[in-house]
Amino acid sequence: MTGPGKEEALKRLGITPEVYDDLYADFLALARENAVLIGEATAQCDWARAGKIAHSIKGMAGNLGVAGVFESARDVERAAIEGRDPAVIAERIQDLTRQISQL
Repeated sequence: MTGPGKEEALKRLGITPEVYDDLYADFLALARENAVLIGEATAQCDWARAGKIAHSIKGMAGNLGVAGVFESARDVERAAIEGRDPAVIAERIQDLTRQISQL
C-alpha cells in the first residue's frame, strides 16, 4: 500500500517503506471508521464533533502525505470552527468522505 506522498513522508518521518506501509494500512482503517463517525455527526448536526473528527483525519493524512484527504479534512475543520452554514460544512464532509473512499 502506498500514499500519494510516500517518498516525502519516508524522508520527513525517517521510516522504512515497510513501516510506512503499515502506518498507511492503519490510516486507511481509521480514516474509513472516522468517515462513518463524521457522517453520524453530520446527521446529528454536531458540527463541533465533525470538526474534531476532521482534525484527527487531517493529522494522520498530513503525516503520511495523503494530500487530497489532508486538504479536504482541513476544509471541514475550518468550516466547523468558523461556524459556516451547515450546508457548506455538509458539502465539505461529502468531499472528504469521497476522498477517503477513493483511497
